[in-house]
Parts: sequence; C-alpha cells; structure tokens
Amino acid sequence: MHLMHDKGVTNQTITSIMPEVLDKAGKFGEFLASTIENINMKCQAAMDEIAKIMSDMYIAEETMGGAQ
Repeated sequence: MHLMHDKGVTNQTITSIMPEVLDKAGKFGEFLASTIENINMKCQAAMDEIAKIMSDMYIAEETMGGAQ
C-alpha cells in the first residue's frame, strides 16, 4: 500500500485494489479510503522516525570514529 501511495495512487484506488490482493491470498475483507489514509500516515511517520534514528546513528558513528 505504501508503494502505491508513494507512486501517487489515490486512497480510493488503493481501496478498490486491496480486496483483490486479499482475495488472491485466500482472505476476504474491505478497506475504507480513510483507513488507507490512516495506514499511510502511520507508515510515513514510522519511516520519518527511522530516518531520524539513522541520521543520529551516523552522527554517533562519526563522533566515535573521530575519538579513536
């Protein structure tokens, strides 16, 4: 879902695609556009947090490398 969102696929379109994905996996369900939006927002927040951690780790590594 995140990849589709990143590529500009609308939440409404993702909502219509995901039941087909589930069906192929032998599962059934439906998605609301608001649910897709919430999932994408949470995923983006997590990715932003990871990017911050990675940046902080790089700074720490550089600091430790400079101290040796």
